Amino acid sequence: MCDVGSNDVNEYLRDISQGDFTTKDFRTWNGTVLAACALREIEPFKSMTQAKRNVVQAIDQVAQQRVIENSAAREREVAHA
Repeated sequence: MCDVGSNDVNEYLRDISQGDFTTKDFRTWNGTVLAACALREIEPFKSMTQAKRNVVQAIDQVAQQRVIENSAAREREVAHA
């Protein structure tokens, strides 16, 4: 077993993609996809005010989901330490 750090992962992503991609790009992409899916589930808006509320609701849902995922990841790290 060997230690793999964020620099190792980012270097690997750059090598296989032949682009300047990092894990941050994938986290951003994932957040965007999750927000789009959340918006799809929200009732359509009838005004700009409601549209803005829908966006805030979608962002809140994604943020909450990420908190849960990060907590679970931390628990796995502690369990394997």
